[in-house]
Amino acid sequence: TISGVVPIKFVQFAASHSLTTAILCAVAFGGFYYSRRRRFIGAMVVGAVTLSHWGVDLVLHRHDLPLTPFTARVMGFGVWNSMNATVAFEFGLFAIGILIYCWSSRDHYLKVKTQFWMAMILIAGLYLGTIISTPQSNDDVTNWVLLMWGLIPIGFWIDHKKPDSYQALR
Repeated sequence: TISGVVPIKFVQFAASHSLTTAILCAVAFGGFYYSRRRRFIGAMVVGAVTLSHWGVDLVLHRHDLPLTPFTARVMGFGVWNSMNATVAFEFGLFAIGILIYCWSSRDHYLKVKTQFWMAMILIAGLYLGTIISTPQSNDDVTNWVLLMWGLIPIGFWIDHKKPDSYQALR
């Protein structure tokens, strides 16, 4: 019996969850950013953030995360097996992300702080909803994932409230 925060046994992952693919995506996204903005440090950050997703998956997943899409070798530290460890790890990452955003956009943050904190409360609430309710079917998981993807436009709206951003969009 699978227990813990994610009571689903992943038998096979798409190539997208392998370390090899994560590295290729990091290089591609970083390279694309560099080709558009000509900012090396920014491109490195984009690549690192893209690759960090696999690192987070490595910590959270059970022993089911592939190294390459071509081999059966899998890894995972299994933090998902413990509710307390999962909540501490994931809320810790969430808090670090909030701090980085507030620090890196101090002037802008002060202009949008109400919208920002409303969005953070919404995201935290949705996260808590996912961990206190057990998915009963694949449809439940799909609906949660679609709902989380729906948060992206909210982030775009919050982050693009400053006048100079509107100049860049024209």
